[in-house]
Amino acid sequence: MDSGKKVETAKLTVPSCLEVAFLDVKGAYGYSRPGFSVIGSIIVAAISTIVSPLARPRILGPGSFDQTAFYHIQNEIIGGLNGEGLALSNKQLKDNPREYAEHLLIKTRLGESDLSLGSVGRLTGYVLDRLQRKQQPGEDAKQYVGDWLEATLANYDRSQIRKVLTGAELKEIHEKENAEIDVRLVLAKTSLRTSDLPGLRQQLGQLEAARNIATNWQKGRIDVPCEVLEEADVDPDQSVGYVESSLVIGDWREDTKSDAVRALRAVVDKLDHGERSEGDSKAARNMLRRHIERAIDGR
Repeated sequence: MDSGKKVETAKLTVPSCLEVAFLDVKGAYGYSRPGFSVIGSIIVAAISTIVSPLARPRILGPGSFDQTAFYHIQNEIIGGLNGEGLALSNKQLKDNPREYAEHLLIKTRLGESDLSLGSVGRLTGYVLDRLQRKQQPGEDAKQYVGDWLEATLANYDRSQIRKVLTGAELKEIHEKENAEIDVRLVLAKTSLRTSDLPGLRQQLGQLEAARNIATNWQKGRIDVPCEVLEEADVDPDQSVGYVESSLVIGDWREDTKSDAVRALRAVVDKLDHGERSEGDSKAARNMLRRHIERAIDGR
C-alpha cells in the first residue's frame, strides 16, 4: 500500500500510513498529558517519533507499526468505557462510549469502516485492511477484533450491574477477550494462532481474573464464578474485605492461579521446543512467549 495515499474500497476506507503515523504521535502526546505540561508532552511525542521505529520492534515484535495502531484502538475504547481521558480526543466516544463501541463492533464484524467514528474509526479501517492482507487463506481475521470488542462490552455491561456469571460463561468471555493475541499474531504475519495452543486464551483470562479479584470487585466486575460464590455464601453486593476474608474464595483463587501458571509454562515450553509449521516465524513465537511470561510474572 502506498504510504502516502488513502485507499477506498466499497466498504472500507483505509487511511495512509502517514495518517496512521500522525495519529500515533497524537496518541503519544495525549497519553503523556496527565503527567506533563504541554511543552513536556510535545517533547515526549517528539522523542517517541524518533525512538519508536527503533524500540517498537524489540517490544512488540514483527509488524510493530500495525500492532501499535491496534493498541491505540484498545486504549481508546477501554478508556472511553472507563470514563478516562482520551488521547485521540474523540467527543462521540467520550460522550456515548457504550453506543460508540457497539457501533464499532457491528462495523468490524461486517468488515466496514465508518468515518463518523473519528480517529478510532480510521485506525480500525487501517487495522482491518492489514488483517485482510496478512491473514491465512480461509481465515476471517477481522472477527478476532470483533471478539475482543464483544468481550470488552460484556465486561463493561456486567460491571454496571455487578452481574454474576457461571464458570463456563466467564471462560467464554476470557476466550473472546484474548482474541486480541490473534490480532497481533496476524499483524505479525505469522501462521501461528492461539488455536495451535489449546486453552491459552482461557488460562490467560483466568490468571488475570484470579489475580485481580479485589480490584475488579470494587469496580463491579465479578470474576468469581457463581458456583464458588454460592459455596462461599458470598453475595455480589458484599464488601471487598468480606470477599478477601473468604477461605473458599481464597482457595479457589490460589488453585486457579497455580493451575493457570502451570498450563502457561507448558505453552512456553512448547513455543520454545515444539516444531514450527510453514510461516510460523521464530520472531512471532518469541513475541508470544514474552506476552505469556509477562502474564505469569504479573506484569
